[in-house]
Amino acid sequence: MSRTAFWKALLVSLALSVVLVWVSHTVTFNHVAESVQNQYATIRGLPFVIDGELRVIHPFYNRVLFPALFVFVANGLSGWTDVQVFLLLRFLSFVICFLAIFTAMTRRSNAATSTNACAILGLSMIPTFAHGWVHTSDIFDLTLCFFIFLFVAERKFWLAFAVACLTAINRETGAFAAVFYICMAVGRERWLPLAWRSLLLGFAPYVGAILVRKWFLGDLLAAESTGQWYTGFLYNLEQLLAAIRRPSPIGWPPLLFAMMVFPWLMFLNRAMDPEPRVRVILAFVAVFTVTAAIGINAEVRTFIPCVSLLAAGTFAVWRWNGKVQRSS
Repeated sequence: MSRTAFWKALLVSLALSVVLVWVSHTVTFNHVAESVQNQYATIRGLPFVIDGELRVIHPFYNRVLFPALFVFVANGLSGWTDVQVFLLLRFLSFVICFLAIFTAMTRRSNAATSTNACAILGLSMIPTFAHGWVHTSDIFDLTLCFFIFLFVAERKFWLAFAVACLTAINRETGAFAAVFYICMAVGRERWLPLAWRSLLLGFAPYVGAILVRKWFLGDLLAAESTGQWYTGFLYNLEQLLAAIRRPSPIGWPPLLFAMMVFPWLMFLNRAMDPEPRVRVILAFVAVFTVTAAIGINAEVRTFIPCVSLLAAGTFAVWRWNGKVQRSS
């Protein structure tokens, strides 16, 4: 990357990060003290503080990427309050992540297109801040999933696998690598490599997330439990019907709609052969359906991987063809 290109990337990343961190922490300002305290709780395996009440939310205890960094810096940096360190690291997280995404995009396109795409990703992140507490996994989820899907689309299996495993310390979304890989590989890969690669991409990140969770929770998590929530389709259907009965233009169904519109337009505007487009669409439907079935849909941040998938599908340099490939 040239010096000029780097400064463009940094400028875009800084501008987006300022706006997004401001929105995120304005919305969650009333709970900032609890959000900071919960970073320590994650690392120490202690209950979270939610509205003054102690709660153990099992799925969150593998989301240690930001909390570990926060605790390390907060303990080593004198003269700064915890809130100052928290906001600084949140800002730097957004800057670094957008810088990585922008750089990857410009290597496959141009600066103008990459700027527009990053702006779309930033706009799509805003609805995810509707929850009352900061979820520090959000920007890492967007970035890691983007690179997972990008590497799968470009047939860089081991890079995709490495990034998918890294998600074990942030969320459980690395398992979506298997879904995307299957959609890309069926009819193109021989069945044996397709099977073992799919299993590896799906199970390794997910099992890793469970092990991290068990490590930090200790006795707070039963030995036979994965610590994962499965809310179920019926639960989310009830929430959807309740939202329909009391409609609001800023409620979660409209927020989810707004979150997806611009990434979809970006993806559909890219010129590509019909086959990869159809495969990306099928992968999106699969990832969206799984998320809708097991996540908490009202917290639209659970759909961040869907946005990453569309962005990766827009910028990927497709290395698949219509013939069955030999193992590589």
